[in-house]
Amino acid sequence: MPSLYDLTETYERLMALLEAGEDFAYALEDIAGDIETKVDSMAGLVRYLETESGRLKAKAEAQENTARRLRLAIVQSMDALGLAHLRGTNNVHLQSTPHVEVVDPLALPPEYIVEIPATSRPDKAAALKFWRETGGLVPGTEIIQSKHIVIR
Repeated sequence: MPSLYDLTETYERLMALLEAGEDFAYALEDIAGDIETKVDSMAGLVRYLETESGRLKAKAEAQENTARRLRLAIVQSMDALGLAHLRGTNNVHLQSTPHVEVVDPLALPPEYIVEIPATSRPDKAAALKFWRETGGLVPGTEIIQSKHIVIR
């Protein structure tokens, strides 16, 4: 079966011929049917891929959580048994890495405080709301109409 791009291109050429007075209505109907079939098939594939993607993300997150719990169990067991390393199919080494835990932030000297400057960004949602309510544009903005599909 031809690609959706090819079908669309052929449809547009036949429409131009039809507008020029040629009678290609039967061919247009066949191609329109092919386009509908192709779009329907592609929409089904999009729906499947989005569903599968969500399922795989959830599965990956669950496996990462399981791996995190297993790592913690290994650390706790090796630490309780006083083992620094184990050799087997997998060589496991228990390492200690220092890190700082701040227990009283107000007691820190100023040189140990990092100032994070405030950031600002355009409030696009507020500008869109203003446009929807008033029909006017906020200075420095423009409204862009984009198209997308909804598959149900």
